[in-house]
Amino acid sequence: MTTVFQSIPSPSPEWQQVPLGAWLDAIGVLPLVQGSVLGAVLFGVVLGLVITVVALLVRALTSRLSKRDAAWTLVGSVATGIVLAMFLRIVGPTWGIQTYALCILAGIVVATLLTGWRLRQRGVDAGYVIDIAVWAVLLGIIAARIFHVATHPDDYFGPGRDPMTALYIWEGGIAIFGALIGGALGVWLGCRQTGVRFTTFADALAPGLLLAQGRLDEAEAQEAHAAELAERALPDAHPLQGFIHEVHSTILSKQGRAVEALAAQERSLAVRLELHGEAHPLTIQARLFHGRRLVVLDRLAEAEETLLVGRAAIQDGGEASAVLVRVLHEDLVKLYVGMGDAEREALARADLERILELLGE
Repeated sequence: MTTVFQSIPSPSPEWQQVPLGAWLDAIGVLPLVQGSVLGAVLFGVVLGLVITVVALLVRALTSRLSKRDAAWTLVGSVATGIVLAMFLRIVGPTWGIQTYALCILAGIVVATLLTGWRLRQRGVDAGYVIDIAVWAVLLGIIAARIFHVATHPDDYFGPGRDPMTALYIWEGGIAIFGALIGGALGVWLGCRQTGVRFTTFADALAPGLLLAQGRLDEAEAQEAHAAELAERALPDAHPLQGFIHEVHSTILSKQGRAVEALAAQERSLAVRLELHGEAHPLTIQARLFHGRRLVVLDRLAEAEETLLVGRAAIQDGGEASAVLVRVLHEDLVKLYVGMGDAEREALARADLERILELLGE
């Protein structure tokens, strides 16, 4: 979508997410961890042992390895494996990793290698960077999510919201300030554990810290920031606000920030309703996009409700282009397919065929 807020094109849809949930489901991991807590713990321990072997190999190749270091690596890796396994208990086959998240992960890997090299120049075993990085990354992610939720409370605890979605980090929403605070705390704890001076490690980390932010995703981040600035610059009921909220919602959706995308689209719909009423084509279009945002979050009943309101507005004489009418009816068919409701799917298909016949398509 080309707008005044766009800097460089975003990746095509197939490159925006890696479908890890589908892969894990296909090889039997999701059924195992979601079948029972014991299955999740066993998988977590095995995963932790794999992480331990990799970490110890890296440590052995880069520095001397003491029994104490090996023990701490084992404990940290197994704990990480169990945490990841428990996380997999609450995701489904549709879960995936966004490309911007992969950019951050790649930045963390490069930053770890660079920091290890700089530590070695200062006479410190490079292998300590792994022990410290485990603390820094885990606490950084947790703090980034907490900071985001704390600064966007209405998205999670407002009317009609499910507070449990505050835990759904895979739906998007982390804050760099929280990541820096949590990461700094993690580095401090890691330095206390390993005996490395905090100031020495911080000095070695400085260049890698910029890379660890994964700023390859900065183009889309700037899109979202520009849209936020535009929202704040105009009065709430300004005629352009509906469009700006919609653009913001689209950008957030591309970034995988589904909860925030829905909130922005709801603001757009509210502006459209206030300025134009239910029968206006812009309001009907806003309902179409609102339904799509709800489908992404698997809130299918709400998606059906908003799409049916849009269809009713059209049937009551509301203004809408032929394309909008067709697309809205197509989305209803897809929704009922996803819900597994054969009866309503058949009725929606009949309506769609009638629409296409009237449009001569």
